[in-house]
Amino acid sequence: MKRLEEMSREELIQEIIANTKHLKEIEAAHKESEHRRAELEKQAEQLKKIEESIKQIESRMTEGIPKLQELLKKKGEEISKLQNEINAIEKENSSHREGCRQP
Repeated sequence: MKRLEEMSREELIQEIIANTKHLKEIEAAHKESEHRRAELEKQAEQLKKIEESIKQIESRMTEGIPKLQELLKKKGEEISKLQNEINAIEKENSSHREGCRQP
């Protein structure tokens, strides 16, 4: 590039125009970069909130699992009791039917 003193008026004008266009391109790229940065920050904040929600859900699930296990255990015990009662009633009915059949 020539030194400014060596440039004609026309060359200086062309240089200014070229520099102005280049500056506008740089400014547009900077705006786009800032826009992308803002979007990424929003997304990062959303991800942070999602992670917090997941942690809360995991915590509640961790608390809920022992309760569910206890309920399943009680259900199993109740089923066992009911089965024993059914068996006792069937046995009683069976012996009652046999007693009725005997002449």
